[in-house]
Amino acid sequence: MELSYNIGIKISISNIEAGLLYKYLEMHPNDRQYIGKGHFAFSFSDFEQKKEFELTLNTEIIDSCVRVLEDQDLNDPLENLLKKELLEKIYNWSEIIDNEQKAIDELENDFYLNCTEEFYMADIGFNFENYLKFRRTINSSQNLIKPKVSVLKKIKQFFL
Repeated sequence: MELSYNIGIKISISNIEAGLLYKYLEMHPNDRQYIGKGHFAFSFSDFEQKKEFELTLNTEIIDSCVRVLEDQDLNDPLENLLKKELLEKIYNWSEIIDNEQKAIDELENDFYLNCTEEFYMADIGFNFENYLKFRRTINSSQNLIKPKVSVLKKIKQFFL
């Protein structure tokens, strides 16, 4: 058994941005299906009545947003400006998710590179619980093995 981590970021977008996203989703041949499936965790109706729309983005949803916004161009300068600003926000959110995924990957690599024979023989896979157990084991081992201070070092400390 192996756990997989799906990182998401909770964000809010304005009703104008939500309307723009809805418009482009509705026109896109492949991604229009996500409107009805609740893929974006909110209803796209009544944009004027809400000031903000909150949703949770993950890599799959971000890919869909980028795809619908980049694949289509209606040659409307104002709309293109709004679309560009929304895309910049989406790229920033994507970078946050990517950085979190990189951090998890680093922890996983650290776990597998440094895991003790006890963890290796037990065939324990990476997850946060096992990583914390592993770190506690390493920290307690390091506390037991304290380097002895040499006589020369004691003499230096005495005179300083």
